Amino acid sequence: MIAIEDRDIREKVRERRSGATLLFLVDASGSLGVRKRMAAVKGAVLSMLRDSYVRRDRIGLMAFRRSSAEMVLPPTRSVEYSYRKLEDLPTGGKTPLGEALVRAGEYMTSYARTHIGERCFIVLVTDGRANVPVAQGADANAEALKTAENLRIPGVRWIVVDAGAGFPHFDNAEKLAAALEARYFRLEDLDADRLAEGVRAAVDR
Repeated sequence: MIAIEDRDIREKVRERRSGATLLFLVDASGSLGVRKRMAAVKGAVLSMLRDSYVRRDRIGLMAFRRSSAEMVLPPTRSVEYSYRKLEDLPTGGKTPLGEALVRAGEYMTSYARTHIGERCFIVLVTDGRANVPVAQGADANAEALKTAENLRIPGVRWIVVDAGAGFPHFDNAEKLAAALEARYFRLEDLDADRLAEGVRAAVDR
């Protein structure tokens, strides 16, 4: 006679990986290395979107330059759509970091409210230095840091990728990450594969 007890019963449970939304907020100003930075970001976004079938992530991109921030790619899972939108990325001009923080904050505040329960991240790719203040006559760097300290978005976390290149290396991006309570990492050589790998690791921590 075979006796079956409760502990002998097994049920197969399929684990469901929840998706996330990542908005890349990228310095596209005329600072040193901007072409390489934008190429790395474009490659990372497309690489992560190719993985989105499994991970169910949405990826978007907002670029800041001159006096404002522009939504280049609203969060999406479509690789084909992203190729078209990212074909010509805008670059050049000054660095309105404070304005970019405000714009990204406003967008993701609204987004998180309509996607309750979804993990949301803003991936800020910058050297942390600004030269266009929001308030006329203000110190752009001090203003951006103060904005970061006051910027808290329910349901949204920050990742700061230090894009500073060359020597000497300034700690502006690291200070900005601390003010945003962000996950921070720096890549000595900013390329698409390393950027995508670093962001994935930060999201999965």
